[in-house]
Amino acid sequence: MKEAILIGTGLVGSEIQRLGKGSLRIKYLLRTTGIYSESGDKLTTLSELPKYTDVDIAIIAIPTLDNGERAFEYLLHFLKKGVPVVTCEKGALANFFPELKPYLRSVGYSATVGGGTRMIPFLQGYDNKKIESILAVINGTLNYIGSQIAAGEEPRAAVTQAIENGYTEPGPTGLIALINNEMQDVLLKCIILANTFNKDFELRASNVPWEPISESQLEEIASNSKTLRCQLSISKSRPASRIGGFLLKEGDWYIAAGFMPIERLGSNVSLGVENILIIKGSDGERVLRGPGAGKTPTALSMLEDVMGLLGE
Repeated sequence: MKEAILIGTGLVGSEIQRLGKGSLRIKYLLRTTGIYSESGDKLTTLSELPKYTDVDIAIIAIPTLDNGERAFEYLLHFLKKGVPVVTCEKGALANFFPELKPYLRSVGYSATVGGGTRMIPFLQGYDNKKIESILAVINGTLNYIGSQIAAGEEPRAAVTQAIENGYTEPGPTGLIALINNEMQDVLLKCIILANTFNKDFELRASNVPWEPISESQLEEIASNSKTLRCQLSISKSRPASRIGGFLLKEGDWYIAAGFMPIERLGSNVSLGVENILIIKGSDGERVLRGPGAGKTPTALSMLEDVMGLLGE
């Protein structure tokens, strides 16, 4: 049985332990308080991590609480030792993609964008020279909140439900603060997806000027919840309208995210916590959809990456 070190034992990490039983041995557990054995006994402090690379794979299941510096250090630590890494942490890939490029064959990062939707491998398997535009819903939490409001729920109640269901990112729980925290999550995912789509891009989320949602804009979004949804757009045409988020021009491409008219999704409007990726190209349109938030879809996607990297 293959052996792993699991970095982070929160909701996703614990789910990986549960779902991976029988196929993967978690030899070491890394928490903020030190390094532990699979039975939960503390072995040593975090400073001794260099001695604990005798595993087949490293799994990073921590949230993004900084700009990705901590996860980036873990990634390089194991990758330089020849140990492949699977991660769901977004900051490292969003801010240090150029530095990680030489190692990407040994990095499974499907769960950083789209939860269990598997957008990254779907996009990697597509000939990007044929792509004319990409449209996506990549934050299941905002999609869920928008769907609930469109169905008649009050915004605060919709947010409370999202928190109780475990869909939200760690951080603030107030209405406007939570929405903007999720928008920051959208920014990170957009940059990862854009850099994956075009190998010439070397975008860093920390360099992208983004516009937080204001109270008045939130009221506008809520009152038009049946016609607006938070979306990502990568196209050679500038989006006609957008509330919040950001807009970049990179070569011939416009990369944008924010609340945009739902009609852009056409008949592919996704509801609830679902994510969706729509690729339009010279060979037609392809659509991928699936669960975008929650511990189980994320853990399953990560375990699929683990098995892929280990050749299982």
